[in-house]
Amino acid sequence: MGISLKDIFKNDEERLLEDKRKNSIKLLIGLCCFLIVLIIVFVIIRYGANIDEVRRENITTDIQNVRTAVLGRAAAYVQDPSIGYPGYSLEAEGMTLNINGIEEEYRYGYYLLSSGDLVEISTALNLPRESYIVNYDTGDVINVTGVKFKGRRYHSYDDLVAIASGKPALSDNTYIIRKASDLEKMRQVPSGYFKLSANIDMSENLGYSTGEGWEPIPEFNGNFDGRGYTISNLKINRSTEKYVGLFGKVTSNANITNLKIENVNVVGSEYTGALAGDCKGYVSFVHINSGEVSGTDGSTGGLVGAYDINQISNCTVKVNVDGNADVGGAIGTLLGGTINRVSSEGYVTAANNVGGLIGQARISRTTYIHESISKSTVNGTNNLGGFIGSITLTSSKDLEVANSYARGAIQTGQSNIGGMFGQI
Repeated sequence: MGISLKDIFKNDEERLLEDKRKNSIKLLIGLCCFLIVLIIVFVIIRYGANIDEVRRENITTDIQNVRTAVLGRAAAYVQDPSIGYPGYSLEAEGMTLNINGIEEEYRYGYYLLSSGDLVEISTALNLPRESYIVNYDTGDVINVTGVKFKGRRYHSYDDLVAIASGKPALSDNTYIIRKASDLEKMRQVPSGYFKLSANIDMSENLGYSTGEGWEPIPEFNGNFDGRGYTISNLKINRSTEKYVGLFGKVTSNANITNLKIENVNVVGSEYTGALAGDCKGYVSFVHINSGEVSGTDGSTGGLVGAYDINQISNCTVKVNVDGNADVGGAIGTLLGGTINRVSSEGYVTAANNVGGLIGQARISRTTYIHESISKSTVNGTNNLGGFIGSITLTSSKDLEVANSYARGAIQTGQSNIGGMFGQI
């Protein structure tokens, strides 16, 4: 029987087709396995990369809720001082925390709250095993053990809010000020985030205590948290220069808080104040406790020479102020903004527009002055007021003065003299 080439080729063709089918199935199975593995790896990487992100978002929301609750409780405390706060004060005995990789001692107005205490003021927490440091003065809330984020870093509340809004963490641009020369960093990085970690005596640096003394930081638009520490013996002797103070100008983006300044000796020309010559930023819990502020020209104040736009709150000024015109115990010239719980005490002396709290209010925008007090003694010639020397409304803008008073004496004067306002 002969061999059929046709059958051989047919069998070979069938085997080739079968091999192709098998190879196709193997390839398909391999491709499916590869895709499955790729999907699993992608899910693991994506989920793993977002664990910290999700945690950060949750903590940010929690801290914001707690912060809101704390501020609400603080507001309630103002109305009813019998309301107590949970936790215990750290003001007497400090607690050292590692925040943003920096050892910091929290000691000014802070309280430590456990998870049980937090439940009392907020039901939104989903991290029951964590504790927080809460500042009842500012409403700041910081995770005690540190909030873990990518790279095993720690972030404060401000960091979390910045990151959530797509901005760099504030700790990336944070500078700790431990001695007088460290203040120069604010001149080099005026938009930075600065914190005091010790009391600073400016007289220990000869460059700041002799001759013209401290050279004002020209323009500051960052954040400065004094954390309750004191800058003492600030000397500035620049009688021909404008914009004189610890800061020359403070922009509307700046925030200065929790700072004490003692024994100031500040002399400038126009726009002179212990804290700043001209200020448009947020200022809170700043206390100027003793010394002299003098301006040879207009707009001189114990706290700031001129103020506009934002808010000054919870500040006290106890210095003697003298100048030529537009001179106030706290603010020389007020152009607008909100003045809340600000008090002044000392002697205020000038020729024109002299006020125990504010020399001249030249209002160009809606302005509020609430719960503020002047105990300053006023001396001058024209437009003298125990509270505000002269008020001018430029256009139809409103000025609201509420729950405020003056109790200092007006010792000398010739025209437009009032226990509260000299001239309106």
